[in-house]
Amino acid sequence: MRAIRCFIGLGLFLSFCLTSYSQEGNQTVMESRLAAVSDYLSKAATEKVFLHLDKDDYHAGDNIWFKAYVVDSKTQTPLQGKINLMLKW
Repeated sequence: MRAIRCFIGLGLFLSFCLTSYSQEGNQTVMESRLAAVSDYLSKAATEKVFLHLDKDDYHAGDNIWFKAYVVDSKTQTPLQGKINLMLKW
């Protein structure tokens, strides 16, 4: 009977040790992936598009006049260079 208790106790101890080790391994993998994503987002150029329209309300057949601004999302300054913006209606 004592051998069975010892065997069960050893099995439970090893299962807890292996479970905590595997969670630790997953945590470090998760941390490294989060660090990689954070590094990418800090280096990647992100853009925002702002549209200025001529009216608040439009009806069928109205012409829509607009002006688009493409800005850097971090500094809110207009991007320099040639920027193409395609609008599909």
